[in-house]
Amino acid sequence: MRKFERTPAPDFLEQNAKKWGEEYAAKKKNNPSYLFSWKSYQGKPVNQHIEPLLKAMTDEHCAYCDHFPSQTSDDTIDHFEPKGDERFYLLAYVWTNLYSGCADCQKVKRDNFDRDLLRPDAVDFKFHRYFIYDFDCHSIEVRADANPNDQQRAAATIRIFGLNRKGLTDARRHAWERYIGMNPAQINLLDFPYRFMFED
Repeated sequence: MRKFERTPAPDFLEQNAKKWGEEYAAKKKNNPSYLFSWKSYQGKPVNQHIEPLLKAMTDEHCAYCDHFPSQTSDDTIDHFEPKGDERFYLLAYVWTNLYSGCADCQKVKRDNFDRDLLRPDAVDFKFHRYFIYDFDCHSIEVRADANPNDQQRAAATIRIFGLNRKGLTDARRHAWERYIGMNPAQINLLDFPYRFMFED
């Protein structure tokens, strides 16, 4: 997970998020098996308007694991507070609840949620405040010297996003080996996944 700064919501979403969220909530409450589908705006689904904006904030990387390159056919928009959870129906179109996430992170997260989950766009988020990177196992670990609340939040984030799943630790190892084998003058971090590995 790598910090990014969230840009302001697009005007059309800011103006319609409340109404669209209420419409979705009403449909779900009337029929719990109702499946979410994006509203249409100017002739195309809302997600097609906002996905490029979300990806731009993370430099086309997954907001959660920092996977790159992002593939539009596989990756979708994640509702941080899950749209399938009755508590969060009204947030289905709220800009600050929407993240660009890779397909793998979303498969792991699904509708799981914990109030302790860290947001990579939080003003006070810093990778090294909560985590340490284990270069032997290529795993993300909770900082042993963090305060108990930060440790709890870090542990919940690792668990719910599956940040140490086998495929991911292998991919980070490959990225690290590629990085250390390159001429430093030729390295552009935007072309790498898992950029938190290379930053202090």
